Amino acid sequence: MIYKDISGELVLKDKDAAANQLSIKTAKSDVLVNGAMMNLMSYLDGSGNLGMIASVESQNFDLNEFL
Repeated sequence: MIYKDISGELVLKDKDAAANQLSIKTAKSDVLVNGAMMNLMSYLDGSGNLGMIASVESQNFDLNEFL
């Protein structure tokens, strides 16, 4: 998948992250995220589960792009 038009703030601390107005677009989707993601780094490397307290907004979202 190709990500484009990425903007906003993503703060990484240890294995966690916080997103502030993080906007990401793909060919078929757009996503705006605000909130906290616990254990993000372990989730990305396949060794843990992702915990998330956030709002996620989208005008167009194709779930198949993210599976």
